[in-house]
Amino acid sequence: MTRPLIGITTWRRFIDTDLGAGRPAHTLGAEYATPVEAAGGAVVLLPPTAGVNDVLDRLDGLLLSGGEDVHPSRYGAEPQEGKSYDPSRDGFEIALARGARRRGIPVLAVCRGLQVSNVAFGGTLLVDIPHTEDHQPVRGADQQLAARHPIRLADGSRLADLYGTRHRIVNTIHHQSIAVPPRPAPGRVGPGRDRRSRRSRRRLALLGGAVAPREDDRPR
Repeated sequence: MTRPLIGITTWRRFIDTDLGAGRPAHTLGAEYATPVEAAGGAVVLLPPTAGVNDVLDRLDGLLLSGGEDVHPSRYGAEPQEGKSYDPSRDGFEIALARGARRRGIPVLAVCRGLQVSNVAFGGTLLVDIPHTEDHQPVRGADQQLAARHPIRLADGSRLADLYGTRHRIVNTIHHQSIAVPPRPAPGRVGPGRDRRSRRSRRRLALLGGAVAPREDDRPR
């Protein structure tokens, strides 16, 4: 049986390589691709491109990955001083999210991907979450990645059903969250298209989470 083709968005960064310092690269952590492969998917990486429709026409699923902040002008806020943004990635991923909904392609939106999806459909973000016991100021990378806090999943939610519990311990590496979610759009979500024998008719499922995957994380 042919594996479903799952597109995963990438993060454009400047990294040191054997070809020189600060080389531009479209990157993706293995913690995104490895679970998709293990679940039976064939992964294709998606750097920003003008061919959004051509890409979506070939995909069976879409994973919007993590990365830098969405530019606040996308939801009517002011940019933060000292922050870097990638307008080309913002536009590409917003177009992917909207196009996937029109086509009925399942979407998993993780970390930044959840924020992109919220903005794509009219929602807004907290540019910087107020500091609390569980949301401390952004720290050094090692300390930030090691931080954890408890969460409680909504009773009857899909995540609670998947995990079989409402209580989890998750990482704490984000300084943004959803402020206002988008309003439902009745009639916009229709049956998905038939494409080759492996695709069945279905309705769009968009599942999002602010928790970023880490290779060293284990269920708790």
